[in-house]
Amino acid sequence: MNAALAAILKRDLRLAFRAGGGAGIGVIFFLAVVTIVPFAVGPDLPLLKRIGPAVLWIGALLASLLGLERIFAADHEDGSLDLLFLAPVPLVLAAAAKALAHWIATGLPLIVMAPILGLMLGVDPRALAAVTATLLAGTPAVTFIGLLAGALAVTLPRSGLLVAVLVLPLEKVETLRYGENPHQAAARYRRTDRAPRETDGPFAAGTPPLQGKALSYNNVLDASAATAIARQLRGPACVIVKHTNPCGAAERATLLDAWTAALAGDPEAAFGGVVAVTRPVDAELAAALTSLFLEVVVAPAFEPAALGVLAAKPNLRLVLDPRLADDPAAPRVDGRLTVDYLGSVRSAGGAILVGAPDDLADDPTEWVTLSSRAPTAAESADLDLAWRLVRSVVSNAIVLVRDGQLVGLGSGQVSRVDACRQAVAKAERFHGGARGSVAASDAFFPFADGPEVLMGAGVTAIVQPGGSVRDAEVLAAAETRGAAMVITARRHFRH
Repeated sequence: MNAALAAILKRDLRLAFRAGGGAGIGVIFFLAVVTIVPFAVGPDLPLLKRIGPAVLWIGALLASLLGLERIFAADHEDGSLDLLFLAPVPLVLAAAAKALAHWIATGLPLIVMAPILGLMLGVDPRALAAVTATLLAGTPAVTFIGLLAGALAVTLPRSGLLVAVLVLPLEKVETLRYGENPHQAAARYRRTDRAPRETDGPFAAGTPPLQGKALSYNNVLDASAATAIARQLRGPACVIVKHTNPCGAAERATLLDAWTAALAGDPEAAFGGVVAVTRPVDAELAAALTSLFLEVVVAPAFEPAALGVLAAKPNLRLVLDPRLADDPAAPRVDGRLTVDYLGSVRSAGGAILVGAPDDLADDPTEWVTLSSRAPTAAESADLDLAWRLVRSVVSNAIVLVRDGQLVGLGSGQVSRVDACRQAVAKAERFHGGARGSVAASDAFFPFADGPEVLMGAGVTAIVQPGGSVRDAEVLAAAETRGAAMVITARRHFRH
């Protein structure tokens, strides 16, 4: 048993101290906190001497928490956690060995650094001795408390963020032009606890736009939403976003055709919109983009000739996102998409809400056709696109697609039937009606009235999560109209 515990301890220490293992993050954070405080306080040595012990303790406390939410996550992901259950070691002792390894890699360096940093703050040596002694007792206690939170989090589905204490270090990138409205101030920050990941959005690294006016709060929100949608599109594709909702979207053989079809989706709403495309922008597309007032264009690249054309619109912001050039891959082992949805961390009523983003991949092969008529191949392709779009629309949401083009949108409505009416009205205004289109609903239909509105306008197939107590009535309405009804068994609310 002792050999098994020693093996667990050695393994976790090797993982912690290898490149990227995270052992140095706590030390760097601790050093940053203690270094920044004197700049904030100013040249008041007596004050620094008095608050020094508290600064050391708070900095060490926060630093020792870093990484605790992942203490079991790697073992859970690679199957090692299952082996621990089979090992000839009580689980309590195995967990204690992992906690000890984390404390040696994170807590012990903090204790060694504390006296040195304390002397920099002018703390009395006797006070430093007391601080060091309390850190020797306190940091292991914090580690074991965090161990419990990490164990709880790893057993909950998709809850890696849901820990007892969340430390999110942020660095200010820039002051934005204004907030949601001109009378509101706003700033953009980036995370400093880790390097940007491939699944992050275009603003994770803090890179400025290639050209254009300073970004506003709404620009960042809309560009992030446009990028998230575009990352789910296939081939040459384009999406136009207003107020985080797609007002136009299309997949075509060429990028210029995709832009033309997306713009035709709702040419009125596209004015002042944000565009995201999935291929590099060339001079021909750039000329088309300059024909309309746009706020932001996000693309995987801009050809030099395109930049020359777009320079004629000096206020137009050009943002790079190389990931847009990659078509969505097959669902990963963990079932996630490469998108970065809005709203995983937000404030509400004085609380900070933290939730896993809606990034689970949808697999059309897992959908179930309930109607007696199955969708045709063309309908299935449009249903797939409609479902990829509707998950990005503010609820209640209805999306109409025909021939790979968004032709109708109902968004942000307080009743689902109103969203259906709105989507049909858009299709009638700009596309001669909804006949021959398919519909996607982000949640189930509580009544058959919504599908009746859609099918009455000529919608031939509907995809929705199902789960209503009136599903039978909804299906009966589809059967009466000869429409196909497909169930995904997954809801995609967005608020």
